[in-house]
Amino acid sequence: MLAGDVRLADAITGRSATLLELADVSDFNAWRGGTLVASPVTAVQSLDPRGRLVSAGLGAIVRAGTGPVLRVMSRTGPWVAATGAHAFLTPHGYRPLADLAPGCEVALQWTGSDIFWDRIAVLEEVGEKEVFGLTVDRYDNLVAGGFVVRLIRPRRPF
Repeated sequence: MLAGDVRLADAITGRSATLLELADVSDFNAWRGGTLVASPVTAVQSLDPRGRLVSAGLGAIVRAGTGPVLRVMSRTGPWVAATGAHAFLTPHGYRPLADLAPGCEVALQWTGSDIFWDRIAVLEEVGEKEVFGLTVDRYDNLVAGGFVVRLIRPRRPF
């Protein structure tokens, strides 16, 4: 699961929002107190089976309760917060965050339409946070906070 403060960028418009903000929009049709006509993020970057970044529709955002969260930051600066079970793309396939350590390589989105490998600089516990599961049309992965991660759909809250 990803933490609520993780920011997703819309693959088409470039607008961004945190998972907490997006969940509030889908739950209450409210955006920081104002009514929205549409969600600020409707499409995300995802890897197709050939390893190319493509646009994919953002499906459901599901509140999964609270759980222990780790923050991971790469050497070039992007960061994301997720549970230890959340899988990150490495040169050896998707691996749970809890199995990674500083120095491990992970896939990041290059500022255009490609991915590149960078090393983890920081991996630290940040305590209990509200976490979310997501769905994406067609694929089981997305770019979250710059990292390529596999989606985890919640079965039950923590």
